[in-house]
Amino acid sequence: MDIMTGLSAVSTALQIAKDLRDLDVSLSNAEMKAKYAELCNSLADAKNSLSDAKISLSDAKIELNSKDIEISKLKSKIIDMESGDLCPICNSGRMKITASVPDAIFGVHGHLRRTLTCQNLDCRHSESRKFNPNKN
Repeated sequence: MDIMTGLSAVSTALQIAKDLRDLDVSLSNAEMKAKYAELCNSLADAKNSLSDAKISLSDAKIELNSKDIEISKLKSKIIDMESGDLCPICNSGRMKITASVPDAIFGVHGHLRRTLTCQNLDCRHSESRKFNPNKN
């Protein structure tokens, strides 16, 4: 049952309770018991409806949390994929800096010689590149 069904059951139960309060004392015991049973059934329906709605909300919260975790993982994966150049050999791995030393010739001017290695474990291509940190 959904929330609207639960609210309807609560409304019915409240109406029955009002009717019971307004009953004339002259009503028979059987009529009173029938109204009381109807009230109990309506309250049980309301309780079940609200319990089902609570479970549904809990399930939705769990689903949202799992989606948030999945989104975080995907964002992290995108950042990893966007960092570093694509390997010129395998075209699937990313080139990451694995070493950086002053350049043999231009090191006096601040230039560096960087070793980049493909992060694809099947490739592991490695190459050296000159890097000028002063270049804008």
